[in-house]
Amino acid sequence: MDSAQAVSDPAQELAVSGLPAGVVFLSVDVESDPGRADRIFRIGAVRSDREAALDVAVARSSRETVVRRLNEFAAGADIVAGHNLRRHDLPALVGQFSGLALRELPVVDTLELSPLAFPRNPYHRLIKGYKIVSECRNDPVNDARLALALLADELREFGRLQLADPGWLDVLHCLLRDDPALDRLLRQIRGAPSPSPGDAGLHVREDFAGLCCATRLERLASENFAGAGAG
Repeated sequence: MDSAQAVSDPAQELAVSGLPAGVVFLSVDVESDPGRADRIFRIGAVRSDREAALDVAVARSSRETVVRRLNEFAAGADIVAGHNLRRHDLPALVGQFSGLALRELPVVDTLELSPLAFPRNPYHRLIKGYKIVSECRNDPVNDARLALALLADELREFGRLQLADPGWLDVLHCLLRDDPALDRLLRQIRGAPSPSPGDAGLHVREDFAGLCCATRLERLASENFAGAGAG
């Protein structure tokens, strides 16, 4: 076998498998009561590296027990994921349970990622509004699994984008470079660090030339990609 063929292409692998090798995702979902100040009554979590799941009925456990079980389950994870995690589930968890290790993990929110992965149809088959479409009511473990499946589909789409239009993924990576989780994932997909704003600005000019007002395009590239002068 040719040595070049033997080297795996991260984007090609991701376009097939979805979740990147060597990254352990912890997917979390909570059920809460809006009528009681969003008080959490059940927590579910799954991981990308094992079949076992965590299902915690909060009312039956002390706060210390909830924190201990979550921390034990999260040990060794690289990224915490979930649907509407950044604005809902994570603030609720951190606010109600102090000492959670997962608060230190980089965050990937599948709700935020969806319009980037599927710009023509941001509401994926597993999404309805802000919620995951689930056949099981009040089942956070099932919802955590669905969020992980959605994440795999989103990252799979980024892998395909790298193969079909790498310049556009360069632009996305440049814009998302300050997000620790997405920077790590896009580095793995692209096989390179984030492009400089100047290089990303050149891609913007090339990709959108002739598709929109040249003056507005130049202004967008100059204002949003420092150092991206037309030359």
